[in-house]
Amino acid sequence: MNPEKYAFLRKPGTAAPSLLSTTSGCHEEVSTAESVAIRLVLVQKSGQRFSYPYGQIGLISIPTAETLVLHCNCGLLDAITIRGRSLQPLAHLLDLQRLALVREAAHDFEGTGGPHVSSIELTAAE
Repeated sequence: MNPEKYAFLRKPGTAAPSLLSTTSGCHEEVSTAESVAIRLVLVQKSGQRFSYPYGQIGLISIPTAETLVLHCNCGLLDAITIRGRSLQPLAHLLDLQRLALVREAAHDFEGTGGPHVSSIELTAAE
């Protein structure tokens, strides 16, 4: 399976969705309002990729402006923590189930533009 392909759900008769990359390069979103992502792909700097189903994401919290926590409903993970800057747009896309991919930045980004992801941490369930 091609790792750049994503599974989508869409209304019958609507255009096939595509992904929109962002200028910061830290995330990709579903391009059409009629479609939603069914899995969230997480890519770490090391190249390690994880694919997590939206159906297993419970509470989404933003404890600080630099931290976004996805509380997981499966027995394997307790939480997925995303750290960086300007993460509020990512939280909004998660709410709409339109965030398809989150990628750690390869280097520190000094720009004042959109979201920047410095780390993605997966916390195993106990």
